[in-house]
Amino acid sequence: MKKFLLFSVLMFLALCLAACGPTTTELSLNTNITQSTTSSTTNNYVAVTHIMIELDQAEVCIGNQITLTITITPSNATNQTFTVALNQTTMVDFVGTNQLLIEAIDDDPSGEIGETIVTVTSGDNSNITDVKQIYVHPSGIGVCP
Repeated sequence: MKKFLLFSVLMFLALCLAACGPTTTELSLNTNITQSTTSSTTNNYVAVTHIMIELDQAEVCIGNQITLTITITPSNATNQTFTVALNQTTMVDFVGTNQLLIEAIDDDPSGEIGETIVTVTSGDNSNITDVKQIYVHPSGIGVCP
């Protein structure tokens, strides 16, 4: 009788565990550096209120790279996608398909310090953006910042 009771309890627990599905989190990344993290159990939408670009440096010489860090507020926003864009790509460009790494590739045609603008736009609301300037020093200078 004890064996039958133990067997019945174990079968009941096994059925209960099998009926409970796991909570999943999806993470995707595309070539437009659109990153998204959504939870299948989240039903309350949380809007993005602010987006910010941080540069590890604002000045660069030819051949050097700048790393971008994108911060989305609030950190639990439902749609955390974003797009990074450059206003021109003659002096700087993305390294491969990684839009969080920018490399200085050529001098400004004037031979002076060149300037380019990096813009990040929230995928949640295209009116939420941040802009930073990058200064490219000509290759002929003796000291690189």
